[in-house]
Amino acid sequence: EDPIFKTPWGFHPFLKPRPGVTSIKLPIPTLQPNAATTLNIMIWNTQILAVSIVLLGGVSPSLAASRSYDFTVSKFAAAPDGFNVNVLGANRQLNVPIIVNKGDTISVKTTNNLDEPTALHFHGIFQNGTNWYDGAAMVTQCPIQPNKTLTYTFKVDKQHGTYWWHSHHKSQYIQGLRGPLIVKDPANEPYTKDYDQEIIVSLADWYHTDKNILLSQLFAPGGNGDEPMPDSGLINGKGQYDCTQSNPVVGTQRAKNACVSNSTLEVFNVQQSKRYRFRIINMSAMAVFNFTIDGHRLDVIEADGTDTQKVTVDTIRIGPAQRYSVIVTMNQTAQDYWVRAVIDTTQWMQNFTSTFNPETRAILHYGTAGTAKTPTTQPPSQATLLNPYSLLPYSYPPPPANFDLGVSMRFDMLNDEVTNINYAFVTIDNVYDTVHYEMPKRPTLFDVLDGNNLPNSTLAINVAKNAVVELTIWNDDVTEHYFHLHGHQFWVMGSGQALNNVIKPGPTQNFPVRDTIAVPGCRKRANNTGEGICGGGLGYVRVRFIADNPGVWLLHCHMEWHMAAGLAATFVVDADGLRATRGSLPAAIRNTCNV
Repeated sequence: EDPIFKTPWGFHPFLKPRPGVTSIKLPIPTLQPNAATTLNIMIWNTQILAVSIVLLGGVSPSLAASRSYDFTVSKFAAAPDGFNVNVLGANRQLNVPIIVNKGDTISVKTTNNLDEPTALHFHGIFQNGTNWYDGAAMVTQCPIQPNKTLTYTFKVDKQHGTYWWHSHHKSQYIQGLRGPLIVKDPANEPYTKDYDQEIIVSLADWYHTDKNILLSQLFAPGGNGDEPMPDSGLINGKGQYDCTQSNPVVGTQRAKNACVSNSTLEVFNVQQSKRYRFRIINMSAMAVFNFTIDGHRLDVIEADGTDTQKVTVDTIRIGPAQRYSVIVTMNQTAQDYWVRAVIDTTQWMQNFTSTFNPETRAILHYGTAGTAKTPTTQPPSQATLLNPYSLLPYSYPPPPANFDLGVSMRFDMLNDEVTNINYAFVTIDNVYDTVHYEMPKRPTLFDVLDGNNLPNSTLAINVAKNAVVELTIWNDDVTEHYFHLHGHQFWVMGSGQALNNVIKPGPTQNFPVRDTIAVPGCRKRANNTGEGICGGGLGYVRVRFIADNPGVWLLHCHMEWHMAAGLAATFVVDADGLRATRGSLPAAIRNTCNV
């Protein structure tokens, strides 16, 4: 039994290096440990939802209710940016919102009308006591087969804030199967008196080629591993594409004459002197956005579901799966202003076409009547950019002074000499050496409940209940990656590029609390020579969390192409306690595997 990982029930404490990997052994660098009000939405037609609300006896409607959503998942034709493609959505819509209050019990009946399996994940929701409804395919369930239905039922009783839901199977969400999930807590949210209305803003990169084609190209033998780059960006499912750049036929999509330039942009109608809370969600596969509103400053009040002390900036950099709330006061001349979301192309400059337009726009329109005009406004010439590590949680406890379990995870994107396919290869302490995550043939949760050994390809780490875990993620790639941990939030303890691959004790300012965090790219050698291009120092992030939520929880890069390449691992929290709940596993979840 490994004294740290405690593996009596089936982990393999030492794994031989994967044969044929084009790399040397990746040593783990040194770590020096230190001791309901009504939501006023102006964006969606709520009639697209079948929603029932049943109040719980004796409880205020704003505090607890049963809220049921009926989603039929299907493929249909749409042109979000003017280019007609097949999209995936719920109830033949994109960006269908789920809006609830803290304390509510949510049921999402999901009927799969696709010609392939699917599964829905509720990003950032803890799923306390309902790990089996986390929705990660082959982690907590088998995916829902075509023409089958599964109802996800869970309670949101320990959190509020801005979240989202999306498919967690075969990169489906990049084709549209995603939407906002808002949890309100009017009795306890600190800033409810500081704004008058709310607006949800979803940002996304957009692809014209079917995700199955993109995946087959990405993992074709002999490929260079270059991630597919988007064709455009969307704000609330709307964007504009220059149709002169389109080929007559793109993959299995429609002809060039189906493309319409200058398609309709999203318009946010606002009133002079009022204050609006913008809930900003990046639902992208790959894109990192810089978000601004011409002529208006942004008061940041929330990050990834955690209230923060207010910070005023002009620009927010938001990575895939991250969320921010900002308060914007309409204190400018009554006219129309550009809302800008600019994709950062600097990290993958060589992969974008020369004609790609990184700027996605919407319109901020003063006045509820009349047609918005094309704005003539300009972005700030010297914008103040949010430093995410400066965010001080509003009322969140500080991290524990010490940790019980230290985990070091190092990764790189490499070509396998056997298959000649580019994957993410992960090394975790002395347990896993250059392994890439692969979906198991049976959900990991099922194997844990049944006491079975777990495949090495799940990169599973066993953690005792309530253990304090310090996780250090080392990036051997030159680009940044955004990691998400299911079922938990974490304190950010440090981030940067390690000098000589050694980091010293030293927290980031204020210990921000997140569920999705950027891992910086590595520092290149000056002349790109020697032992790897990253010889100048690895990028790293250190986070600390309390494993107080028993379950099987995925840790993965939320840049979808990297997740598909196997950049993931699994935390198994309280395996013995989980096995004691084996009889509570809903039959509907276990039956997802009865194909």
